[in-house]
Amino acid sequence: VFILFGALVATAGVQTSRSAGVEADSHENLVGQVNAGDAVLEAIRDDLTTLRAEVISARFDNRTARTAEARADADVTRMGTELGTIALSGPGLRIVANDAVDANEDAEYVLDKDLRNIVTGLWEAGAEAISINGERISSLTAIRFAGCCITVNYEKLAPPYVVFAIGDPDTLPARFVESTAGTYWLNAQETFGLRFEMDVDDSLTIPAVSPDRLQLRNATSKPVEAQ
Repeated sequence: VFILFGALVATAGVQTSRSAGVEADSHENLVGQVNAGDAVLEAIRDDLTTLRAEVISARFDNRTARTAEARADADVTRMGTELGTIALSGPGLRIVANDAVDANEDAEYVLDKDLRNIVTGLWEAGAEAISINGERISSLTAIRFAGCCITVNYEKLAPPYVVFAIGDPDTLPARFVESTAGTYWLNAQETFGLRFEMDVDDSLTIPAVSPDRLQLRNATSKPVEAQ
């Protein structure tokens, strides 16, 4: 009996020892798995932080690009308006200038300088775009006498000369009349009989300048030096 009891005790001890070893191994495995999971989770968090930063940067770049695009579009429109490459419409003034009735001397005819006076006065009065008999006035437009005709953009014009000027209809007429050009034309009417009519129009259309009239043949751009 003592021998059998001793054998049982020894067997139980061996089994207990083996179970303790297995439990220790299992604990270590679980701890290792937890640590490995924590490392993976931390890596995922780092990746998520990086991705969030990239998303924020991409959104900022997108807003910056949209802002730059809007500014570029505004610059194109502004330059197109100033250069005359974009057709425009809007309210403004309609002016008709004509020779005196039964004109027989130079002072009784509308001359190139007379039209230049109108254009200059309209610019000073706040006009945003001007045309004469459908010819857009640009920075390269010449109004001059050639032979027996006035030419605008090298196109021959005949009276009456119809001038469209887009601008604020509430201020443009008064400011033009008060300008040097307005005074000049009032005197020309009274002194030489030149005919001059001016009306506000709510819907004027001014065409773009023909592209071949805007070609620079001798002028070249020069970089702006930093101050």
